[in-house]
Amino acid sequence: MFKKLLFPLALLLCAVLLMGAAPAQVMLYEFGDNGLTDYLEAADGEATYPVLIAIDLAQGRDLTNPKKDTLLANAAMLSGCQTQEEMLSKLGPNLRAKVEAALPRLSYLQAVVEDKQYPFLRSVTTSYWNDWGQDRIFGGERTHEGTDIIADWGVPVWATGDGVIEKVGWNTLGGWRIGVRGDSDGVYYYYAHLSSYYDGIEVGAPVKKGQLLGFVGDTGYGPVGTSGVMIPHLHYGVYEGQVLRAVNAYPLLRHWEKNS
Repeated sequence: MFKKLLFPLALLLCAVLLMGAAPAQVMLYEFGDNGLTDYLEAADGEATYPVLIAIDLAQGRDLTNPKKDTLLANAAMLSGCQTQEEMLSKLGPNLRAKVEAALPRLSYLQAVVEDKQYPFLRSVTTSYWNDWGQDRIFGGERTHEGTDIIADWGVPVWATGDGVIEKVGWNTLGGWRIGVRGDSDGVYYYYAHLSSYYDGIEVGAPVKKGQLLGFVGDTGYGPVGTSGVMIPHLHYGVYEGQVLRAVNAYPLLRHWEKNS
């Protein structure tokens, strides 16, 4: 009996060792409130930001507070490069080796950032700012876990990426809301305060980037059907993992709006 257990145990040990050897993925929360904004805004094109982050990873810098002068100097050095190989060729041999070793740690981040779109059409007038972490009182003292995008009541809201609907229905804080689990990244994307849903929005339904989800409203902050407590807007939230750890959606929205 003992011998029969040895082989599966050995396989399990090998799997654990192999998992341990894989590079730890950089998570969104590791950028703090503003770090990712700095990297995305400094990048000259979408291919640049992973290399900028990898340079700082290789040199042990703080991702939550990139040194602006160094970041801008690195961005200027990489400016005009069309491929990652061109960018790497700008680095000295020692730094290049470290950056190449760091880049695989950014595959999850790239899955979140890339191939997404802003939740509104360009023709729609919207406004938003970095209101992440601001104080909220309704429902007890808490902090804001998303970005509020101000738009007119009834304006269509579009899916920012592919996924599967996990939550639909009334939420005391969020009113009529939709929660979508991303296909490529496993992130939970939260759309709240809607006035109504589009046809076919239900738990388990697949969602494609650019699919119509619902319409801007002012619902929430009370029992089912409460509206008018706030101005019309979309509360957009981003949560990592099954534990739903809230992270700042603002840098992503800025990037998607710019590149949509």
